[in-house]
Amino acid sequence: MKILICNKYWYNRGGDCTYSIALEKMLRDHGHQTAIFSMQYPDNFDTPWSSYFPSRVSFRNVRHPMDAVSRPFGCEEVKERWSKILEDFRPDIVHLNNIHTQLSPVLAVIAKERGIRVIWTLHDYKLICPRYDCRCRGQENCSACIEHPGEVIWNCCVKDSFLPSLLGYLELKKWNLGYMKRVTDIFLCPSQFMRDMMHKAGIPDSQLAMIHNFRDIAELPPVNTQPREDYLFYGGRLTEEKGIRTLCKAVHYLGLRLRIAGDGELLEELRSRYASDKIQFYGRLPYHEVLQLASRAAFSVVPSEWYENNPLSIVESLCIGTPVIGAYIGGIPEMINDSNGMLFRSGVQHSLETVLKKAMTQTYDYAAIAREARVQFDAGQYYRQLMKIYQPD
Repeated sequence: MKILICNKYWYNRGGDCTYSIALEKMLRDHGHQTAIFSMQYPDNFDTPWSSYFPSRVSFRNVRHPMDAVSRPFGCEEVKERWSKILEDFRPDIVHLNNIHTQLSPVLAVIAKERGIRVIWTLHDYKLICPRYDCRCRGQENCSACIEHPGEVIWNCCVKDSFLPSLLGYLELKKWNLGYMKRVTDIFLCPSQFMRDMMHKAGIPDSQLAMIHNFRDIAELPPVNTQPREDYLFYGGRLTEEKGIRTLCKAVHYLGLRLRIAGDGELLEELRSRYASDKIQFYGRLPYHEVLQLASRAAFSVVPSEWYENNPLSIVESLCIGTPVIGAYIGGIPEMINDSNGMLFRSGVQHSLETVLKKAMTQTYDYAAIAREARVQFDAGQYYRQLMKIYQPD
């Protein structure tokens, strides 16, 4: 089978990228022909398909305003490059991932016009929320735009500014859910929570599928079954919706040890306020170093304050036997039980403190955690389920 995989970036920038890159490798390892479509970016991994990639567009340092404004709506360059790779590669399946804004859903429209089956893995809520994360101005969770898209303008939800919010509104209206349902065969949801949200928004059951994310076990380090070191580990972006501020406050108050790997807009602020011999900030680390830190930790902590989907940070932690303390929000509760971690009320510092104090007195069977997770998130199992979606009876 010939499968064309699309994601706006092609390096390990976030969960959507990690998934897309792993998906392409998995399909290739099973004998399928694969191609890649992305945006030109200096950090992208080398690929023979990069000559098809449209040019990089930045919405922070805009040199050509009209290029940036037109990009979310399907600009000519993207359409031409996309049509060219479809013509040259002739895929049986187009598998979309995170494509909004820099590439745009015009990819689905053109593929469907050519009679190609379109599968779309949903990594966030951009189809129903101009901000992508269902957070009103980034401060509280909401779903108002499902029924009243204009709320994004009145609340200036995007970048706390009128013009970006207006652009987000117009993008949502252009690629409205009714239109996207007509040009997409299956929306693939990595969590039941995401599936339920999309169903409530109006996507019928017949167009929704749910498979949890996966990891290639061969890429993971051996399970550390020895007593763990007495530190907590956080790996991911340092942004408001990730709950990292709440985590730092709680750990600082309790006097616990915390290791933080990742960067983001809050890095310098949090580092200046909390960095010490107990709370250490490593910045962005190579993937294997992140896994090593996680494998020695007493717990990984995922303190998110937005509707997380199926975080790969949890998948990876559990697969290496590290229990997880997670926020009760989005798809996180689907992944954590009494044998592999604990849950707390998202965004509530006191709840997190209570759980952290209790967690540090618990004992866990690290090998058992890893065995269960490696079955649940096995790449082979994922592949078998995905093939049923690619080639339905």
